[in-house]
Amino acid sequence: MNKSQLPAPVPQLPTMESTNTTRFDYQQDEMNLYYVICEVLVAVFAVIGNALVIFVFRKERRLRRRTNYYIVSLAVADLLVGLLGIPFAILSSIGIPQNLHACLFTVSLLVVLCTISIFCLVAVSVDRYWAILHPMGYSRNVRTKTAIGNCAECSVLFIINDNSALDSLH
Repeated sequence: MNKSQLPAPVPQLPTMESTNTTRFDYQQDEMNLYYVICEVLVAVFAVIGNALVIFVFRKERRLRRRTNYYIVSLAVADLLVGLLGIPFAILSSIGIPQNLHACLFTVSLLVVLCTISIFCLVAVSVDRYWAILHPMGYSRNVRTKTAIGNCAECSVLFIINDNSALDSLH
C-alpha cells in the first residue's frame, strides 16, 4: 500500500495534560476577582448601614423601645458579619489560611457570626408574632429587660453550642 491509500489519521481529543491550563487559570482568577469585589461591596454597605442603625439608636432616646432592641441586636450581628465574617470568607476563598487550625478558625467564625445573625432575625420574628397574636399578654409580660435578655441569649446559646461541637473534633 502506498501512502496515498492510507486512511487519514483520526484526530485525538485533548487530554488534561495537553490542554492549555492558562485559559482556565485566567477564568478562575477573573471569577475570584468578581467574587471579591462583590463581597467587599456587601461588607462596606453592611458596615455603613448597620453602624448608622446603631448610631441612631444610641442618639435617639425615643427609639429605645423593646422591639427596637431586637433590631439593634440584629444590626450588631450583621455589623460583625461585615467587619469579620466577610473578610474571613474572602480569605478562605482564596486559600490564604494554609494552617489547618487557622482555616478552621476562619470558617468557624464565619459560621458563628452568620448563625447569630439568623438567630437575631428569628428573635425579631418571634417577638413580632407574639405581639400581633397576643397583644395584651405581650404588653403585660414582655419588658425591655426581657428583650435585652432574649437578644443576649441568641448570641450566648449559639456560642456555647458551637464550642461544644468544636470540642468534639479533638
